[in-house]
Amino acid sequence: MHNELNRIQTKPKYKEIDCEKESMERQSEIWFDYFRARDDSPITDLFEGQLCSTIQCKSCGHQSFTFDNFMDLSVSIPRKAVRYTGYVDVSELLRTYISPEVMERCGYKCQKCKKIDNLEKQMTVHRFPPILVVHLKRFYNSTMRREKLSTTVNIPKILDARPFATPNSNHGSKGKAGNYKLYGISHHSGSLNGGHYIGEVQNTDSGEWFNCNDASVSRMSGGHDESSASAYVLFYARD
Repeated sequence: MHNELNRIQTKPKYKEIDCEKESMERQSEIWFDYFRARDDSPITDLFEGQLCSTIQCKSCGHQSFTFDNFMDLSVSIPRKAVRYTGYVDVSELLRTYISPEVMERCGYKCQKCKKIDNLEKQMTVHRFPPILVVHLKRFYNSTMRREKLSTTVNIPKILDARPFATPNSNHGSKGKAGNYKLYGISHHSGSLNGGHYIGEVQNTDSGEWFNCNDASVSRMSGGHDESSASAYVLFYARD
């Protein structure tokens, strides 16, 4: 749909961007405009946000930034549910998604003090889209095994996105973090070898929830399930 509705008929040629001496917010604008000059449609208007990858030197404190546009946040889920609660919360998965990681034995050198392998990397959301799509990685792959994860995930009706935002970012009211309200869930039933998708969606005028199973649509008297072992993609609208 995005390709068919793309407002950019002729994409600009690739060019290298050197803007590291600019402020963080100015770098964000330059990279956002770079991507929008190539992909601009009603789909990006609704679903596209921007990630910020921050690399900080643990020796001198120097920070460097990389920005990339996204259409959904793809988060990992544990292979088994949390021992005491029996489920894992979406907010917990997003906190893990943005948790810092130490860069070891990668050969990366600090741009300022030139120290090697003494850095920390963190991914945060710098610009939030009108509709936030969260993809739960239910298909696990390793060198030893492949499996579908049936971990129960708790799905909040209201998601506070502020803990996942880039600290001290100031990029205008449209892209700021805030509360998101759940309005749709895509479920996957089945295994790695075959399965079926079922949608649950809310009528935002009446507040009623509906189950969409191929050509069959039925009203859900109790609303959506707050915990699910089959939820695959979650759709949140800015509240």
